[in-house]
Amino acid sequence: MGDDVSVTFRQTRVATMRFSFVLLFFTFIFSLCVHGTQSPETEDISAWIDRQLLLRSGSEDIPGLTFVLVQGDSIVHAKGYGLANIETNLPMSAEHSLFPVASVSKTVVATAVMQLYQQGKVDLDEDINRYLATFNYPTDFAPITIRQLLTHTAGIDNRVINTEVVRIEDIVPLAEHLKAHMPKQIRSPGKAFSYSNYGYALLGLIVEEVSGMPFDQYVKTAILQPLGMNNSGFRLDAGSTHSIVTGYKQKKGRLLPHQARNLLHYPAGGLKATAAQMGHYITMLMNHGKYNEVQILQQVTLDLMFNEGFKHFAQADEQWLFGFAQKRRQGFKSIGHNGLLTGFQCELLLIPDLNIGLFIGVNASTPVAAKVIQRFIHDLLKKLASNHPAPVSTTAPATDPAQWQSSNQPLNTLTGHYRPTRYSQNTMAKLAVLMKKDADIEIRQNGDSLEVLQWRSDLSPVSGLTFYDERYGQYTAFGRNGNGEIAYFFPKGSEAWHKISWYESKKIQVIWTGIIAVILLLSVVVSVTKLVFIRKGKTNRLAQVNTTMAMLVLTNLYLLLYILFEYDYDVFFSGLPALAATALLMPFIHIPLMFWGLWMTVAQWRNKTGRLVQRCFQSIVTMAGLAFIPLLNYWNLIGFSL
Repeated sequence: MGDDVSVTFRQTRVATMRFSFVLLFFTFIFSLCVHGTQSPETEDISAWIDRQLLLRSGSEDIPGLTFVLVQGDSIVHAKGYGLANIETNLPMSAEHSLFPVASVSKTVVATAVMQLYQQGKVDLDEDINRYLATFNYPTDFAPITIRQLLTHTAGIDNRVINTEVVRIEDIVPLAEHLKAHMPKQIRSPGKAFSYSNYGYALLGLIVEEVSGMPFDQYVKTAILQPLGMNNSGFRLDAGSTHSIVTGYKQKKGRLLPHQARNLLHYPAGGLKATAAQMGHYITMLMNHGKYNEVQILQQVTLDLMFNEGFKHFAQADEQWLFGFAQKRRQGFKSIGHNGLLTGFQCELLLIPDLNIGLFIGVNASTPVAAKVIQRFIHDLLKKLASNHPAPVSTTAPATDPAQWQSSNQPLNTLTGHYRPTRYSQNTMAKLAVLMKKDADIEIRQNGDSLEVLQWRSDLSPVSGLTFYDERYGQYTAFGRNGNGEIAYFFPKGSEAWHKISWYESKKIQVIWTGIIAVILLLSVVVSVTKLVFIRKGKTNRLAQVNTTMAMLVLTNLYLLLYILFEYDYDVFFSGLPALAATALLMPFIHIPLMFWGLWMTVAQWRNKTGRLVQRCFQSIVTMAGLAFIPLLNYWNLIGFSL
């Protein structure tokens, strides 16, 4: 199937390029004809967008693009480029192609929650269990508030396994899924940012419980229909599914279609909408919460959403708002959210100082596509801001060291290993950490400053727990947990890394595993060599047990490595593959053998059975096998932790 798609795509690309040149020619002619009816600024930007996106679409990395640009309360440009489906040669359309907007959906969840807030039906700082009738969420540290869910600071663990189903008939109600699969709280709320899909799914359930309507129906009635987004929705009827854009992923250099799936925690990323209708949503956000004289949100509510967020330290120039992230783009304050699903990438962005908003989507989850989106946004903002100087940031770094104070925290208490908070700590999906380039970092003291080894950054103390990163020209900081201990490193205002023990670092874990594998492999080689070339003497029962154990552990390791390097991460979204299930079953066999071997090893030493060299060698093999148990436990590979 992949070869056919590749051939079809090459043929389609040629046709698309020819079409692009023709479209550019007629765009130019059309712009000349309507010169008297359009302002030069609108005319220029539309032609520029066409030229940029036509060049970027229809490649082996980007099948299609959909885009909308809003200025004030008007849609300036809305168009699709390239193909929504390669196999059927279906062109992308801003008006008709339903695009999965992935995590941009969270902004709609926040909108729904804030509607209930302005109606006085929810309190942002109240324990969420007050609003959950289906089940009470158990909090191991402290009660969680709606505000903390909105800003991803509730301290909830991450979860990826069993979050999607292929068949519509396998979809279960949101409350039922969350009751059975809601991740546990793993840190004190309000201390550190940790992006949480399930946190937003829980907000969706709160909307259900408070409104008395299924979340998708509430959004359709209270938000989408008033905005004229009649074709959009979280749950679509069968008649609309044919308009959904096909997503593509790259495997070994080929672009392959990804089978559409249904999210079980769907408020977190299940919205599908056309780019043009996303323009309606953006217009509402930019026009004081109003669209076509319909007030979706009050201005005071929008002000709260866009200004009262969470950031880790005062000097941070980034923060998480209610459903949105605030950053700096080209020197301008931006409010937005990006989205990523297998086969899709998109971004919604508002630049209040320029009075513009945009949505752009690409139906391919490739690294090149991500860079193209960011480069296009960068170039577009540069063009739009050419005659509009960026405002001075109130949190711009003070680069004069004379203005800094020394840290009152001993630097040695800040050193150690740190890891990003967004990963699953309680399921076997924790293994994905090993595949990340920056799985963890090490911070060391270097005289009167700190050094991030992997980033080659020097952190100079400014005041308290705040530092200045000399290399990247930005403030950083450290944070405490609920017990007052140094537990976090904040490279940016909207990013958090938590402190881990030295033995948890990726480097130590890999070395640890490697030593075990070498010892066990050596034991197998020795046993096979004796069996083949030395056939005399009594059979050593301990050697037999240890050899069997070693072969099972090595097989277990091979399966885990094969899964890590050969399986796509998204395979686990729909459940546990057979090979992964086999890898989880194997410890139930080789762990008893390890303890049997330990018992026999102790007996041999007590009875002084066999030669000393043999006893020493088998003892090392036994210990190597036992040393594998803490590794399995750390990566949640004992039992079915899903």
